[in-house]
Amino acid sequence: MNISTLKDDEKIRLIKNRWDESSDLFSVVEKTFEKNLKIWKNNPEWLKEIPKKRSKARDNRVFLAMESVINTLTGRPSKPNVIADKETKEAKVIANDLQDFFLTKYQDLKIKGKMRKGLRWLFLSRFICFKVFWHQDKDDFDLRVCDPRKIRVSRKATSMYDTKFVIEEIDGTSISDLIEKFPEKKENILKKSGYKEEQLVIDNPKDTYKECWIDGYVIWEYSGIILGCDPHPYWDWDGMKMNTQEMIDFRETEGEKRGTIAKDIKGKQEERKDMTEGYETYLYNYFDNPLPPYIFGTILDIEEGPVGATSLIEQVEPLQEEIDKRKRQISDNAEMMNGVYKIDTKFCKISKADAQKAKSNPRGMWYGEGVKNGVSIETGKELPSFVKDDMVHSTIELDNIFGTQPTFRGEKGGTETATGRSILREQSYNRLDECIDLVDQLHRGIYEWMYQMILVKYTEKRLIKTLGGEKATRTLSLMRDEMMDGIEVKIIPGQVMPEDRLFKGERAKEEVIAGIIDPLTYFEETGRDNPLEMAKRAIMYKINPLSIIELGEKEHINLQQAAGTMPTPEQQNAEKAQQLSQFTQQAKELTDSPEFQKLPPDQQELALKELKNQLTKLS
Repeated sequence: MNISTLKDDEKIRLIKNRWDESSDLFSVVEKTFEKNLKIWKNNPEWLKEIPKKRSKARDNRVFLAMESVINTLTGRPSKPNVIADKETKEAKVIANDLQDFFLTKYQDLKIKGKMRKGLRWLFLSRFICFKVFWHQDKDDFDLRVCDPRKIRVSRKATSMYDTKFVIEEIDGTSISDLIEKFPEKKENILKKSGYKEEQLVIDNPKDTYKECWIDGYVIWEYSGIILGCDPHPYWDWDGMKMNTQEMIDFRETEGEKRGTIAKDIKGKQEERKDMTEGYETYLYNYFDNPLPPYIFGTILDIEEGPVGATSLIEQVEPLQEEIDKRKRQISDNAEMMNGVYKIDTKFCKISKADAQKAKSNPRGMWYGEGVKNGVSIETGKELPSFVKDDMVHSTIELDNIFGTQPTFRGEKGGTETATGRSILREQSYNRLDECIDLVDQLHRGIYEWMYQMILVKYTEKRLIKTLGGEKATRTLSLMRDEMMDGIEVKIIPGQVMPEDRLFKGERAKEEVIAGIIDPLTYFEETGRDNPLEMAKRAIMYKINPLSIIELGEKEHINLQQAAGTMPTPEQQNAEKAQQLSQFTQQAKELTDSPEFQKLPPDQQELALKELKNQLTKLS
């Protein structure tokens, strides 16, 4: 169906019918959110039923468990895995550059924080949703978290790939911004809003409008007015017309060579504008069809649909209520153990006000006639042990449902080994498999939309600085013409879980003591900065401790003397005198020898001169 051919009243009915189609599903989202939010904020419904003067003590284990799971799921981003269908060096460079680009954008757009916020929506409402959009001010794409209560998708949709539409109700938009976005509908907007133009600056009124993505179009509707209807802005509809040989050359190349070919073909587009025979149109798209720019999902689902059958908070709600009840009972009992004052007015003449004042002060003095016999304190009895045991049991069960045992939260037992800790953490992680799969799916959708935006919007070269694995900064150059065909964006599953650094450190320590790993591996496992340099220094230290620092001549002499490897000045003088004596004796024997006497006078003179030089050096 060609949405653009519909009349405005038909478009309005289309949006209304699609909105109502799944409204019953999302009414569950709204009710679940309202109920779960009170529990998460430690203000549950059952708090209203507690008598005014009873303890209001609460132990919000739901908040602790939920935030522990969220922090774990956002410990690391799901790592992108860009696969090229070619084995050329250029193809591998492009694939690696895209991976680095995705991770850089993950940091620049603060997606970790947005993922954390989105997961809170998931646990509170059973639905999580993000929207990718082009930020006009930044001239780049961006990502935001959507309020699930304001979203409608197909009843049977489970992800962005199979929904037929997405409608978002966008509230909090000022009328001025709405007019700026749709200036041709200015009169209609003012009429519907009930404001005059001069009032907008002063009152700054805000209102709600709907944005509907369906069948390759986006429609904006405000209070029964169609503000606009455009083709999908994040889909390449025009492309480039190429002949058969150009298409072959373009598809088989990549990088700068491909960019050069594209530049040449672009120069011919004007003359090919009305030509069809002998030309094909190349479209810059990653997806097979124009998908709505929303990434969503759920957990704990039974039937095909966007909203789960239940939530973890709903499952542990009765346990949380019991924990709070037992906590209040213990608190009330503790107050009773302090005692209840009983005053018999037949014996005691103290006034009620004075009694209250004396009771409120632990060091206060009870003074008055008949106080000794008229005032008594009745203390309560200790609660049975099963009350505390029941509270502990409920706490353990709540943690088991969330999969947040003490080891999962980073708490360490006194006799726990590195291997034992790893086993316990692995068991906790297994309980989160469904959540991990969803987070991986969401990350994949985000990375795929990043690449789609590159192909559609990066028509000119963009320079992006990235931080490599060795913390070295490098600059990437990205442009859609220099990409390549056959790229597939995937993720490495299960990489979101954070590393257990304590376990890795303890294991590495055990292995290095046992002598089964080298220094470099040890420093890598323990997460040291620049492990290669540390390994080199460690090896040099073992061979020669003095080799890792620079010492002057004086320091070397002092160290050698302290170590007993260098003689004292007296020892040096005695050694020098002995050497002079030996040399003089050897020189005398040489000059008295028959061989020396037979030498010509000039050679004898040269030999004597050499002996004098050596004697001078020794002395």
